Amino acid sequence: MMSEGEALDVWAEANEFIPETADWGFFSVDENPVGIGGFTWFPKKAAMLKFLWEIIPPAMANDTDAAVRRMSKICREHISKHELGESTMDQLIGDLNEGLKGASEIQWIGTFGDMVSAPIPFCQVLRAKFHADRSESPVDEEHEMIDVYSSPNLLKRYGTPVKEAEFEDFKEFLIGWGL
Repeated sequence: MMSEGEALDVWAEANEFIPETADWGFFSVDENPVGIGGFTWFPKKAAMLKFLWEIIPPAMANDTDAAVRRMSKICREHISKHELGESTMDQLIGDLNEGLKGASEIQWIGTFGDMVSAPIPFCQVLRAKFHADRSESPVDEEHEMIDVYSSPNLLKRYGTPVKEAEFEDFKEFLIGWGL
């Protein structure tokens, strides 16, 4: 089993990967009182799923070896179920969060392409925040208060897709999100 330090080193290296449209990633927040979060990206879905059960538990558990092994086992079982088509991505996120309880919370899993254009509330909120940051006009209060619980119409209006010419700026925005 990987040590906490080794797992954190692998995670730091993974955070250097800059995504393209088809690349997979996730956004997670550690469950300590500060709750620092961030995106981690991978060229393939399989590499990301392996990371979720192999790296996150030892990196985030801050617990006994037995607890880390238990978290890894639970997460691997849920990922295997998902790979067999027995769960949706939303179900997988919920299952992983149960397995990682006390260590980390996964808030989103998907592709960079989803992040730039999909009608997924988490993605729409980040696009709205990105557009607000880039806006030269004052951002209205409604736009400032947008979150994943906002109405679908509000998310659609402010969370418009990111244009291809904005991809590099959007990637930079995502790097700093949650820190």
